[in-house]
Amino acid sequence: MNRLSEKGVFLEEITCSVCSPDGEQICRTFRLDYLRDNVIGKVYSGPVGNVIKRFQNPLASRCPGLFERYQEVGLC
Repeated sequence: MNRLSEKGVFLEEITCSVCSPDGEQICRTFRLDYLRDNVIGKVYSGPVGNVIKRFQNPLASRCPGLFERYQEVGLC
């Protein structure tokens, strides 16, 4: 996402199909919303901006400027 945002490409939403308890926990940590069950597990989805905001401080050192770029385009 960082490299894409540097090129002007932004993701608005993330959707995951999870099939393990660990995957579900990651979705909950990212505060994604449960949508429904599917054949291999459960589907979660949510705005990428919410994930970036939630992890803004840890991301600042690993992906400098990511939050600011998403904020500039109105996704955070």
